[in-house]
Amino acid sequence: MLGAIGFTMCLLLTEVSMPAALQPLPKLVVLVSSALASCMGALIMSRLRPFDEGEEGGKARTPVLVSA
Repeated sequence: MLGAIGFTMCLLLTEVSMPAALQPLPKLVVLVSSALASCMGALIMSRLRPFDEGEEGGKARTPVLVSA
């Protein structure tokens, strides 16, 4: 949710602060960087090891990255 707010604000600021002729490039950069961040987040989340409910008596744990 927070990422969507930042993405929208970047597009809004580009719309307000730049002339129409210069808007496509910054909008493209925001779109590409958002897509790249989404892919990186998905990759990192896919590498997380799932919790084992039987470990440590069910205490809350932080997910750990699986090393390659």
